[in-house]
Amino acid sequence: MSFAEQLLAEQGKIVRQRDNALLCLARDGQVGQEHLCRMVQADQLCLETETVAYAILLARFPSGLAADLFAGLNAALRSVKPSLDRCARALSSPPASALDAS
Repeated sequence: MSFAEQLLAEQGKIVRQRDNALLCLARDGQVGQEHLCRMVQADQLCLETETVAYAILLARFPSGLAADLFAGLNAALRSVKPSLDRCARALSSPPASALDAS
């Protein structure tokens, strides 16, 4: 077995140890619109929470490397929002403001 094959085999073991129900369904070709909608909704809720958290950290560390990091992470997350919103619309998901975080 080549080194690359060994790495792939090791990665496969790790993935199987951390497997979840959605990944199992995806492997079986059983992921439906409801699953995708729930995943997009979870991402929308996380996105809102994370952008607020990075903004707070930026306020706490307004200069230097930490500020650059938090500003960059916040910008990266905000840049994803339009695509996530398009996915939500395509799946007929309610807007993030209407979601129940529980």
